[in-house]
Amino acid sequence: MQTLRSHIDAQIARNRGKNLFHPSRGDLFTFLEGTADWKEELTTCSRNEADDLVAYVTDRSLEAFFQVNPYLQVGSSSKEELKEVYARLLEHFRRPDPGTSPGLLARRHYRELQEWLRKTDPSSERIFGPLPAFPPVPVCAEYRPDLQMALLGGDPSDWLEPVLDLGCGPSGALVIRLRELGLEAVGLDRCRAAAPHCLTGNWLEFDYGTSTWGTIVSHQGFSNHFRHHHQRTDGDYLRYARTFMAILHSLRPGGSFLYTPGLEFMEGLLPPDKYRVECRPVPGTDHSVTRIRVQEP
Repeated sequence: MQTLRSHIDAQIARNRGKNLFHPSRGDLFTFLEGTADWKEELTTCSRNEADDLVAYVTDRSLEAFFQVNPYLQVGSSSKEELKEVYARLLEHFRRPDPGTSPGLLARRHYRELQEWLRKTDPSSERIFGPLPAFPPVPVCAEYRPDLQMALLGGDPSDWLEPVLDLGCGPSGALVIRLRELGLEAVGLDRCRAAAPHCLTGNWLEFDYGTSTWGTIVSHQGFSNHFRHHHQRTDGDYLRYARTFMAILHSLRPGGSFLYTPGLEFMEGLLPPDKYRVECRPVPGTDHSVTRIRVQEP
C-alpha cells in the first residue's frame, strides 16, 4: 500500500499546476512509467485497502485542484463522483484490458477528470481554457498563528470557548497554538488536516449546531470565499449567505464570529438588538477585521 501511495504522490506531483482545459491536454497529462504495473499490488489489496487507496488519491487530487483554483467549491456529492472516477481507474489497473494501452487509458482518465471539473464548476473551462498549459498559481498559504491572533483579536484569552477555526488549513497551526494556551479549540478544513482536533469537511455543509460555539474565527477563509462568490454573476452567494447566518446562530450568547476580510454587504443587514458589529481596518490594506458579537439577553 505504501508503494502505491508513493507512486500516487509522484503522479500528482508530475501533473501539479497543469491546465486540464489546455488544448494540449493529451500530451500534458500522462502516466508515470510503471503505472500500468500496479496489477499485482492491487490484486492483493483487500476491499478496505482499495477503498482507502481511492480516498487517498481523491484527497491528494483535490489538494492539487485547490492549489490551481483556491475558490473551487467541491461538495460532498461532487467528491463522491470524483472517488468514482478514481475507483474506475484503479479497477482498470487491477483488471487491464489487453486492447487498451496505457496512453489510451490516460487520455480516457484525464478526459473524465475534465468532465468532472466542468460539471463541478462550469466556470472553470471559461476561466482556464484561454490560459497557458501552466497557468499562474495563486498565492495561497497558511499564516502564522501569532499573526492570525494579532489580526483577529489580539489576546485570545477573551475568546469564549469552545473555539472553531473555520478553514484551519492542513497543518491546523492556529488550533494547535490555541490548545497550547489552554483553550478548547477545534478546526474545520476541506483538506485533510494532519493535526489532531481538526475535522475534514465543507463549510457550506457543516452542521454548526445552535448555541454551540463560544468563538468562531476565520482568517482569509470563509469571508474571502463569500466575497468571491458575491462578486461573481454565477456565484453560490445564496448558500454562503445562509451559511453565514447559520454560523451566527451557532454562537452562544456573548459569543463572537471574528473574520477578515469584512462582509459589509451582510453586516449592515444584521439587527442591532441581536448582534453587535465591530469593524477595524487592517493597516496597509483595503481590508477590515470584523467581530460580530451575539448580544446577551
